[in-house]
Amino acid sequence: MSNTDRIWRALVLSGGGAKGEFQLGALECLRDRTNWEFDFLTGVSVGALNIAILAQNDRLSDGLPKLTAIWDSIRGNRDVYKGGSIAIGALLSLFTRSSIARDQIFDSSPIRDLIQRNVRWDDFKHGFSVGVTSLTDGMPYTITNLGPVLEAKPRNGRTLSLNLEAEGTGSIPAKIAAFILASASMPLLFPPVEIYGHKFVDGGVRDVTPLSSAFDAAKAAVSSGWYGDMEILVISTAPATLPVAPGNELDSGREIIGRALEIMVHEILTNDVALATALNELNYAQHRFIRVPVHHVRPDADLNLGTLDFNDREGRSRVRHLGYVAMGKYLEADRIAA
Repeated sequence: MSNTDRIWRALVLSGGGAKGEFQLGALECLRDRTNWEFDFLTGVSVGALNIAILAQNDRLSDGLPKLTAIWDSIRGNRDVYKGGSIAIGALLSLFTRSSIARDQIFDSSPIRDLIQRNVRWDDFKHGFSVGVTSLTDGMPYTITNLGPVLEAKPRNGRTLSLNLEAEGTGSIPAKIAAFILASASMPLLFPPVEIYGHKFVDGGVRDVTPLSSAFDAAKAAVSSGWYGDMEILVISTAPATLPVAPGNELDSGREIIGRALEIMVHEILTNDVALATALNELNYAQHRFIRVPVHHVRPDADLNLGTLDFNDREGRSRVRHLGYVAMGKYLEADRIAA
């Protein structure tokens, strides 16, 4: 018997670049048709950007207008990144150690400035986490404001100890904007973000859909006395099956890199959700897991929007609408809106 009529919920947002509009549309539908709120929010890459804004507000209905305003302020690629010439010379410079060598194709200063304007540690109202990957020691790191989630992540091989102190080496609060930027910094495309002597990049390199953090937050809630119903909602931007890419859509370096990232993200996402499903079917008392239903909202088909195509405003609007429709189908087919 539940101790409350309210359901403890975690929101998990995957990566996808410009396809993050799909997540925005899905959440707008959720706001319009339910009174759902989230106790914990976690994401990587564009999902990290989205949850960072939402987690700074008490209610979903308060955070979504701010997130919508940010997406609407992005008029094109120049509002997210600069540069992008991938001539042969520029590509070759990535693979040299000369004084002119670069560590990225694009300049991420526009998205860095956007994050710095819109994210403040003291404004967070909910438990949250974002994922980053250290190129320095090759390990994934969880950036969170929830102590139990941070403490649940000890892992052999990590050479940096993160903490929730206000300042000092390893302080998450002191570098929160930089960590969120790092979570969205796709290797080669954007420069690594140097924090505390480590070069950090997109958390999706190691953890495309950070379900483990959502489970850790659920365990923390149970340890704190929660014994009501719980669930995890995943909103991802990849369809169940990747479409075949026509050859004429793989004629540039950007298209090839983007397609390779889509394949990688899709594979890891599929494996993550399958693992979560398997864990929920185990004898959780015997295996020391908690059983939390995981619900997945994703596109029915390819969104036909490039990961870096922020210039395609018509395509982004269409993708946002598809997110709204997909969430509506989910609520009608699988849920009774609570």
